[in-house]
This record gives sequence, C-alpha cells and structure tokens, in this order.
Amino acid sequence: MKKIQIKNFSPEATEIYKKFKEQVGSEHTASLPAIQVVFNILKKKPKTILEFGGGIGTLSYLCLKYSDAEIDIYENNDFCIKALGENLNEFEGRYALLTDDNFYLSHKSYDLVIVDDNPYQYFRDIVKNTENIKEIFFEGRRFSAQDIFRKALKRKYSFKYIRYYHEKNEKKCGYGIICFKNKSPLLNIWNNWIYFLEYVRTRGWEGVKEYTKKIIKKLKLKLIHRYEKNPN
Repeated sequence: MKKIQIKNFSPEATEIYKKFKEQVGSEHTASLPAIQVVFNILKKKPKTILEFGGGIGTLSYLCLKYSDAEIDIYENNDFCIKALGENLNEFEGRYALLTDDNFYLSHKSYDLVIVDDNPYQYFRDIVKNTENIKEIFFEGRRFSAQDIFRKALKRKYSFKYIRYYHEKNEKKCGYGIICFKNKSPLLNIWNNWIYFLEYVRTRGWEGVKEYTKKIIKKLKLKLIHRYEKNPN
C-alpha cells in the first residue's frame, strides 16, 4: 500500500475549509486534510467526477472551483440538497444532482469518484454500468464502502491502494484506489491481503474478530446455497 502524508495545507484548501466550517450543517463536512487530498488529486485535471454524499457542498465546491470537470453529486437529505443549491449557485449548469428518485448518471466514465457517504445500494451498479473508473477517494476510513467497491472492482479492474494520512488527524484523511483496466487476479489477491492488514491495523483485535465473523458468515451462506441446489 502506498502511503502519502499530507504535511502542509494550501491556501486554496484552507479557504474552502474556512468557508464551510461555520455554516449550519457543517458538523460532518470534510476535514481540512481530506480537502487537501482532493485538491491535490484535482491537479490531475479530471474531466468527470462522481461524488457520493454532497452534504452542504464542501468538496463539490472545491471540485467545481479548481477544476473544469463536470460533476454528478448524489445527495438525498432535504436540508443538504437545499444547502447545495445555495452554495453551488455560481456553478449552475456544471453539475447534476442525483437523488434516490432521480439517480441517472450523466457519464459512462469517471476520472474521479469521491465517497463521502454510504449509499451502498448504488456502489455495485456504478462499477457495473460504467465503462471506466480511474480513481476513487474515500473521505475518512469508510471500510464498509471500501469493501463493497473492492469486490465490485475486482471483476473488471486491477487496482492499488493509497493511504493518505496526516500525523495529527489520521482518521480524518482517507484512502484512495487507483484502477487499471488490465485485470490481474494475482494483483487483486495481493490487494485483498493489503486491505485485510489495514483493516486490522486500524481496528485492532476487535477488527480481526469482526472480519473473521464476516468470512464465516459468507462461507455458511455459500454452503447453504450449494445444498439447496444439490440436496443429495
């Protein structure tokens, strides 16, 4: 796993953080280290971005202000939807708002997917129904979201992990996945192992027990399914 330390905060990232941290509803908004990570990723000049969990618009505003990308933003909270409209007013026409009642992707490929919420019901379909995903950024840890994306990605991609960290605020940074279209089973086996080690590192012994329970549960379900198909 590649590790990237966020040492300094740019004036641009700091400006966005200060702009949104005093707003109503900012309790769960992106941290300054996470904002800096996304700002750094934007230097790759993505043309299409999909964001899960627009919130009040912190990362959405960052992406719209410091890139030329067209953005799909998923948000299903009424308060946040209203705040998004107000905070992104100057960028009208450059983004599409997706909700549970209106979940239609604008693009077949995404240079960047930002996961700042956990609408698990869409993750597998996103991977299945898009032609290409280049990079995914998980704000914070979000291991459940990582797990679902990892399993969906391995059917179409090889990928590598990145752990972004800040020495004073590790939990508030995030993880990245870089996707490659050339599918490699060996690389994905390696990535599964890396994912497990990181899961254990951050969750300790309780993480080991929780992960083991998940594996046992899946094995039981597979055995039940096989028995139902071939009872003899």
